[in-house]
This record gives sequence, structure tokens and C-alpha cells, in this order.
Amino acid sequence: MSLKEKLMEDLKASMRNKDKIRKNAVTMIRAAIKQREVDGRVELEEDDVIDIILKLAIVKTWLHLRKRKLLY
Repeated sequence: MSLKEKLMEDLKASMRNKDKIRKNAVTMIRAAIKQREVDGRVELEEDDVIDIILKLAIVKTWLHLRKRKLLY
């Protein structure tokens, strides 16, 4: 099962379980993947999907630290 398929399954599960936070996170990741695919007019490989997820995690961590005034 590819990462994109796994994300779709996770989205369905979070909607069934009414887990709003998980649903929003998976939706954000899927949107970033889709945006990159549309911009480049290509189907992303697994490594590209992993890169997107890592970048989103880094941005989230940076924003959290910035909010807590631990950064800058």
C-alpha cells in the first residue's frame, strides 16, 4: 500500500471516528501532495511524499516554537 493510499485510508478512518484533529492533519498533507503534483504535472514518488510530510512537520514545529517565543 502506497503512502497516498494509506493517507486516504487514514482520512476515512478519522472521518468515521469523528477525529477532527487527525482529519485536518491528513487533509493538509494530502492537499500539499496534490498541489505539488498539479504544479509539476507529475505523479509523486514515495520519496517525494515523505519529503512533503517532513517539511510540514518542520514548519509545524517551527511555528510551535515561534508561538512559545522559544525561537527568535
